[in-house]
Amino acid sequence: MKVLILKPQYKEKIWGGSFFRDAIDPSLAGNIGEMWIVSAHAAGDLRIAAGPCAGMRLSEFYSASPDFF
Repeated sequence: MKVLILKPQYKEKIWGGSFFRDAIDPSLAGNIGEMWIVSAHAAGDLRIAAGPCAGMRLSEFYSASPDFF
């Protein structure tokens, strides 16, 4: 089985707080209310974090390699 490691995106929201900063990443700023961990949506198309496709967006990878999924 092959695995993709994605770089998450943190979304600042009015209802957010410090949970993600305290629990995951102290460098985060603002009121983070959402953490997107798997997404190819236009508002949060994640990048591959490691491997030969590092830096490629998930939507680009899907278009190039649909059989992976």
